[in-house]
Amino acid sequence: MRPRIWAPVWGVAFDEMGPQYGLLTQTSDMLEQHELFLTAVYGTGSSRLSTITRYVNHQFWPTLSLSYADVTQTHQYPNTIFPSTYFERAHRTGISAAFPWTVDFQGNFTVPTTLSVGLTFEDTDPVSQPAF
Repeated sequence: MRPRIWAPVWGVAFDEMGPQYGLLTQTSDMLEQHELFLTAVYGTGSSRLSTITRYVNHQFWPTLSLSYADVTQTHQYPNTIFPSTYFERAHRTGISAAFPWTVDFQGNFTVPTTLSVGLTFEDTDPVSQPAF
């Protein structure tokens, strides 16, 4: 499996100490039965790495996905007098199954449809407190 996409990440990711810079990539095997997505950014002010990883297995029906994220989330409190921003560290683990099928409308046209079912576990830790 070799990377199919490489792209820099800058100007879109921030933590409580400022911007984060990094790389995102996507790879799959030749038959596209296995896919791997990875985003890694580093906070220059916080000296902390944030990652988002997702694996998708298309070999079976349903399509199975596993994901993990360790990121800084930003919450805005648009109070009219004192607007504030609150940061927290989120650790997310997920698993999902996608059941794709095609609906045929009397031979006139078909519509691809997918039903997805998943479960996500999340743990958050405050990094800053809102200034109220």
